[in-house]
Amino acid sequence: MASVATPRPGSSTESPMLDTLSVRRGEIVGIAGVEGNGQRALALALAGRTGASSSVTRAAERVGFIPQDRTTEGIVGAFSLSENFALAVTDDDAFSRGQLLLWDAIEEKADELRVRYGIRAPSVHSVAGALSGGNQQRLVVAREISVASDLLVAENPTRGLDVAATRFVHDELRGLVAKGEEAPGVVLLSTDLDEILALSDRVLVIVRGRLFDVPDEQRNREGVGALMLGGRDDVG
Repeated sequence: MASVATPRPGSSTESPMLDTLSVRRGEIVGIAGVEGNGQRALALALAGRTGASSSVTRAAERVGFIPQDRTTEGIVGAFSLSENFALAVTDDDAFSRGQLLLWDAIEEKADELRVRYGIRAPSVHSVAGALSGGNQQRLVVAREISVASDLLVAENPTRGLDVAATRFVHDELRGLVAKGEEAPGVVLLSTDLDEILALSDRVLVIVRGRLFDVPDEQRNREGVGALMLGGRDDVG
């Protein structure tokens, strides 16, 4: 289970605002929100991409992160597929010995992922920047799922993708949490409300940096949309 403690500015005890976000194995927790309400900071904190603060704790060890911008954060365009895979496994004993990378093992695993995820590239030596947007996203998804033993953080994972590529990402997220006790938890942060509602076991909204639980009876476009826009008296 992963948890992130969130700041709680003064609010009544009846407020639905959450102090802590906890994610169980095998579940997708969807966090909906209008762009610019703190999703970015939360995603980076969960993924361990920002320095820890007094308000943030992360219990998960092996975390994968699918960033919302694959071209600036997900891949290095000038690197090959295997080199891009290596970016996520430099501290994994299966692929490194101290500061030395085990390139035979890395290329073998990268090729396994290339085939498994249908990445359209002749080989793992192909340059990632030459791939289509959909295949670049497949590369990012494949790499991050492969390292996400405990938690996967997916930030607008289908932004800019066509219907087929979007369906692929959704199917992979569903398949990931269907692995029983060995499945990691998934935090899905998305500005696409339909995506949140279709994939999530639990739904939260983030409003001005604060998390609010969505009651079951409001898990629809109208109910969640109203909360996203600050439709609660106690959100202000």
